[in-house]
Amino acid sequence: MKPKNSNRFLFALRSLLNSSGITLAMALTASPLFAAGGSWNVDAAGSWETAANWNPAAVPGTTAGDAVNLLFNITAARTVTIGTGVTATVGDLNIGDPTATVFAYTIAAGGTGSISLDGTAAADATVDFTSNVGNTISAPITLVDNGVFRSNQPTQQVLSGVISGASKTLTFNNDVNGTTTAAGTNNGQFALSAANTYTGGTNVSDVRVNTSNAAGLGTGAVTITGAGQVYVSAAVTAANNFTLNSTGWVETAGNFGALRLDGGTISGTVALSQNTIVGANTGTGTLSGVVSGAFAITKVGAGTIRLAPTTGNNTFTGGVTFSAGEFRGDVPITAATYTPFGTGTVTANAGTTLRVATTSTANALTIANAINLSSATLAHEDGNFTLSGAVLLNGT
Repeated sequence: MKPKNSNRFLFALRSLLNSSGITLAMALTASPLFAAGGSWNVDAAGSWETAANWNPAAVPGTTAGDAVNLLFNITAARTVTIGTGVTATVGDLNIGDPTATVFAYTIAAGGTGSISLDGTAAADATVDFTSNVGNTISAPITLVDNGVFRSNQPTQQVLSGVISGASKTLTFNNDVNGTTTAAGTNNGQFALSAANTYTGGTNVSDVRVNTSNAAGLGTGAVTITGAGQVYVSAAVTAANNFTLNSTGWVETAGNFGALRLDGGTISGTVALSQNTIVGANTGTGTLSGVVSGAFAITKVGAGTIRLAPTTGNNTFTGGVTFSAGEFRGDVPITAATYTPFGTGTVTANAGTTLRVATTSTANALTIANAINLSSATLAHEDGNFTLSGAVLLNGT
């Protein structure tokens, strides 16, 4: 790859020789020009390395902090391919068909092509999605600096390439181009489908991040704030530790919480930093790490939420309330008193099921919580259970 200074030198040399009446017998334009930044400039699919596809007519993405725009008006879905062996270095990437009738961009890798997110002087690198269409980055991404992905659109943006980076953090929010934006119904959606390896953790604020891969959120801790949500949409187990400080992400069907688990499992710890909504619209979602905090859980959705800490004891103190579906506590087989529902009161409202379960019928097990049943069903699965807390029955 020819350095930018080399191109300027050759241009100056050619001008000097031509002004002296000397013909330069070299193909000075045989290699592409390179630029610090650029904008896609054709209504077509094409190669990242083709200078004619960009304005200015030079290949961008060679230096930390480079600004690259895929904002050209396209008339069909277009794929920009980064060729094998090529790394596109970007500090500020903007993606979105700007017209009313929008089509999607895809940034793909040809062979070993990739993206390096590298901000200027260790600043965060940013990726902004600006159009209401499902754009995709399928090329692998390396975090040289922390990465910030932003969208306030109601269409899901897909990150399907592997994201790597030692001690680097990913942040997802809706503050496109750095403009603070209030959360809105359905707005701000991302999907992570690869087995990502970045280790610095994930921050989610005012948007939904959907993962269908056990390693979709990398290996670090996950913090959810504002009106953010992590949605585990497949039967996979995420080992990350979570901190929940979110009011929940709102979609057309309602607020399914800071965590939505439609068949997924969180095996790491879950720390509640405020009263928290946890949702399961279908299937069974499981929290198998210890849930802690001086706050309550409200369960929503027609599916099942299962609390199954390996010790049998969660330590959150605010209690549980639910008005749809099933809430379930699983405990070990050893005879003891357990608090799978934390230490607060469990309130099961009309039409719901509260279930306690274990895998053995041999031992006597005690559930210590106070329980309020309001026309709800109390069920047990195996085990000989004693309810040592107060049980209040309302309705039938």
